[in-house]
Amino acid sequence: MLGFLWMSEEDLGFDPPIQQIDGERFIETERDGRSECIVIDGLIIRKLCMVGRATTCGKAHVKDHSETPLVIKDSWQLSERDEEGEMLKQATGRNVVNVARYYHHETVRIGGMIDDSSGATTKVLPESRTTSTKRSIDQTGPALPPSKKVCSTLSRTAGIGSLIEPPNVVHRQVIVQDYGKAIDKASSRKALLFCLEGCFKGHKSLYDKGILHRGISINNLMINEDQENPFWSTEREKPSGAQETGTRAFMAIGLLEGAEHTFIHDLEFFFWVLFWKCIQCEDPGKAIEPTRYEFWYDLLDTALACLKSGVISDYKFSKPEKLRFTLYYQPLIPHVNRL
Repeated sequence: MLGFLWMSEEDLGFDPPIQQIDGERFIETERDGRSECIVIDGLIIRKLCMVGRATTCGKAHVKDHSETPLVIKDSWQLSERDEEGEMLKQATGRNVVNVARYYHHETVRIGGMIDDSSGATTKVLPESRTTSTKRSIDQTGPALPPSKKVCSTLSRTAGIGSLIEPPNVVHRQVIVQDYGKAIDKASSRKALLFCLEGCFKGHKSLYDKGILHRGISINNLMINEDQENPFWSTEREKPSGAQETGTRAFMAIGLLEGAEHTFIHDLEFFFWVLFWKCIQCEDPGKAIEPTRYEFWYDLLDTALACLKSGVISDYKFSKPEKLRFTLYYQPLIPHVNRL
């Protein structure tokens, strides 16, 4: 116990780049050849997980410029993936519409060394699902709810009893100039559909500029209903930049079957986002208890593809008692059916 009391915040697992003076938390960055102090105003969202990117987003602003809101996205990315910040920088440079605007990105360094998992992991048995815990902007909070489980790719693909080398993950930060709330917080059915329309336009704009999103989910589709937020003229879609196929509940059937990722698959992601919203929320912005679809996160790819195919071919979105659309979203069944 005495040893713990003498440990530094870094030894305890807190993020060293985040400093605090007089109760104000901030990070220091190098942008356009000059140093900037980014003040962290508060937490927006935190994804607690044992396997995954452990994404944390916080609202922030440049010191002495509180009129310009920023969002810091802190996450752990597979080292072989293209950097999300570079992709977002390209999108902003190509004047893509309905997409959060790039401000800055960097790979986190501690003591001059890249902060990654290469020196902190060992070979593991895939059946154990053992992982290292990832740090984030905010270290406190409740345990991960069952509805937000993330299934380990390693345990789904590796052979039984085989030893594997855990992939190296790198600690990265992306700062954007726009912010909103996740699409599942839409205040009405009309707002939800209007947001989806804006996200479609953003996705098409990305595609027209040579960028395929590849990671659409409820938390990547943002809506703004705050009239005092001057930096959003319409709903914006924030691209992930990652090459992985996305959150399992929203993955296209073809991708689950091993097809090469295309523009059409991204459109199917939008469909599953809307479907998930209709079965998970009973009132605007209010999620219900875990549904019978929660186990989708844990299935093998082929099994999940079969189930999704069954949902489409058998139900044809005409029997709400089978689909278990919530009462509030049942009026959207004809629209979902047309999709």
